[in-house]
Amino acid sequence: MVASDASPQNGVSAATVSTSGTTVESTVETKFEAVNGTVRVNGETAGPLRVETLSVAVTDGDDRATTATQGPGFRLLQAGVGAAILAVVGLDVPGPQTLSGPLNRPTGGRSELVVWWIFTHTARQSGMARNLAVVGAGGAGAAAAYALHDADVEVTVFEKSRGVCGRAATRRHGDCTYEYGANYLKTDDDRVTELVTETLPTDGLVDIEAPVYAFDRTGEIDVGRDADEHKWTYEAGITQVAKRLFNETDADVENGVRVERLERQRDGWRLEDDDGANLGHFDAAVLTPPAPQTADLLGQSRWDHDDCRELRQEIASVPYRTVIAGVLHYPFELDVPWYAAVNTDKDHDIGWLAREECKDGHVPDGESLLLVQMNEPYSVANYDLHPDQLLEEIAQRTARLLDDDRLTDPDWTDHQHWRYAQPEDTVDSDTVDTAADHDLYFTGDWVGAEPRLHAAMRNGLETGETVADRL
Repeated sequence: MVASDASPQNGVSAATVSTSGTTVESTVETKFEAVNGTVRVNGETAGPLRVETLSVAVTDGDDRATTATQGPGFRLLQAGVGAAILAVVGLDVPGPQTLSGPLNRPTGGRSELVVWWIFTHTARQSGMARNLAVVGAGGAGAAAAYALHDADVEVTVFEKSRGVCGRAATRRHGDCTYEYGANYLKTDDDRVTELVTETLPTDGLVDIEAPVYAFDRTGEIDVGRDADEHKWTYEAGITQVAKRLFNETDADVENGVRVERLERQRDGWRLEDDDGANLGHFDAAVLTPPAPQTADLLGQSRWDHDDCRELRQEIASVPYRTVIAGVLHYPFELDVPWYAAVNTDKDHDIGWLAREECKDGHVPDGESLLLVQMNEPYSVANYDLHPDQLLEEIAQRTARLLDDDRLTDPDWTDHQHWRYAQPEDTVDSDTVDTAADHDLYFTGDWVGAEPRLHAAMRNGLETGETVADRL
């Protein structure tokens, strides 16, 4: 519809929403605005709403009732309306809802109206649990679901991969179990440490006792990090931390589902997969993918609001490191005093070298399994290299670093490309906190205090508690 140049006036009335079953009452103020053919609710585009009937109570002498056309906005076919009753039907709205209020005509013209009205009403809704969508089953998503395990919230987790725990990932080959992303859980957060070592089941929990050494661009390996620092994993692999968190909840984890788009609705969010299929309506959503993927998801979403653009810009600005990981197995065990060695000046092709045999239950006695994570310059330059050539180069560099020619010839290998391996900074918390006003939340290693697994889990716990308080 065509908007008048005049400013619309406000009107206040009452409305009641009724549903079956147990009811709860709350006072709600909702502002509906229809300008230029678009209906907005509380400042946000409401989606495909339509006005089904319009009954005229007071007119300028024309008593005709009229029916509005279907669409995201509506057209009034007559002017001079003093009041009206509208039955508004939208996606996933329990209704129709009957809303009443004055429709105010601006000065100038009888054929078109700008409509702006506010309802302060008592809403009666069925006493059903609220529902939440969590996108991503990594450490932060699992912790968020865990934080809600006693709340009256139904949690559905959508995970694009076949497993859980995200970049804290575990694989198996024969009798070997190995991590190829995050290697272990640090003890830098007391709450997460207590959760893992006291609250959750501790069977198979492993503390890596051997120290982490350091090396620089020259390849000289020497004593580095504090050898007494606890480094937690599990005999069955680091993914156990997410599995054990989910096991304490009633969350529904749907693997193999890639969320492609969100659509903002008046009372929550609708999610779609990469085939455009409807994944359902949710009262709120928590997004956990790496910041660049979260920014892309916001960019694909149907959410017409300035906050969406600001959030996307802020989240997209978080820098990430790209890492290629090579896994090299040998039928002999290395004789070195350390669990891992880290390149401290980031000026060597290898950034991290770890021995999985130092983790109880991971590698049979008498064997070695090395995780070699390459620094970003090498990883970016060789990201598209054929895996056979890539692993040959990684093995050669490993042999030179450890001065052991036997390491050029592993008996089996594996590899993983991490486009978004680790954030090098975190997002501004004040910016992402504004999303809660739209029933949208973010958590992950790019949201927490630092880009580490324990910080991601802590942030997930806090995010889940925030959701429980606000839903």
